[in-house]
Amino acid sequence: LYYTFFLLKKLRMSRVKLIFFESWCRVVDLSLTGKLLRPIADHFIVHWPELALKYKNCKYLGQII
Repeated sequence: LYYTFFLLKKLRMSRVKLIFFESWCRVVDLSLTGKLLRPIADHFIVHWPELALKYKNCKYLGQII
């Protein structure tokens, strides 16, 4: 489903933005879903600064509850 949005976006048929919030319990590594969606997500937000430093294209905005 996410890759369908990505394809439509590349073909300029949709203005959908994909924003992914990684689970707060993922402290050391990304989840499998996060690893798959990180390359295609417009915004990838993590809850831990260590993950933002470890993976590029990730944003740390502080603890989001």
